[in-house]
Amino acid sequence: MSVGRQSAPILLVHGSGGGPWEWDVWKHELEARCQTVRTVDLEPASSGLESTSFAHYSDQVTRAAASLGDRPTLIGASLGGLLCVVTAVRVEVSALILVNPMPPAPFHRQFDGAAPFPPVIPWGSTASVEATRESMPDADDATVALATRHWRDESGQVLNTACAGIDIERPDCPILIIAGTDDADIPLQISKDLAGHWSADFVTGRGVSHVGPLLGTRASEFAHLASAWLHANRI
Repeated sequence: MSVGRQSAPILLVHGSGGGPWEWDVWKHELEARCQTVRTVDLEPASSGLESTSFAHYSDQVTRAAASLGDRPTLIGASLGGLLCVVTAVRVEVSALILVNPMPPAPFHRQFDGAAPFPPVIPWGSTASVEATRESMPDADDATVALATRHWRDESGQVLNTACAGIDIERPDCPILIIAGTDDADIPLQISKDLAGHWSADFVTGRGVSHVGPLLGTRASEFAHLASAWLHANRI
């Protein structure tokens, strides 16, 4: 980091069923660069998860980004990535880093024909160590146990809206997309195609799961990579 140059504040946005705890490794790495780092804790509508919409979440991210002041950097994983993209056309941002992001239209077509999610997805209430380990095989036992305790139920309406496709133009800022080869939720080719369409920088993590860049044994490596990319782009 250049002396006297103020780095953009950073907003970290978690994915569906998760929470700010997913970003602990990244937050530590980014704060080491003397940057202001904030996380969003996506909250359901006051009437409950069943009535929580995509707009409920996107408005929260937009408010959080605007509260950071001049041109923040947005970093989002999975659903959080798509929320960051939506926010980046509402609020002027310095950069986007998208980790295994849910794709905007037309790249959402992989979800065509899939059964809709129920009104409430019971990821938290039915969580088990075995199911968590299966979903994140690249994580150690302590992280699997941590995630099992912290998964939470999610709004089916939010994910059904995201899977139906959200039309959005490419945000006018530098973009980095990080994708795992072993992502069972967002196929690698989808992220690669999105990166090509948007002329975004693209990094592949071999053997990395959907949540692996945040919670796998290589999480610190990906956090450092993101930090180095910001430095290289003078952000």
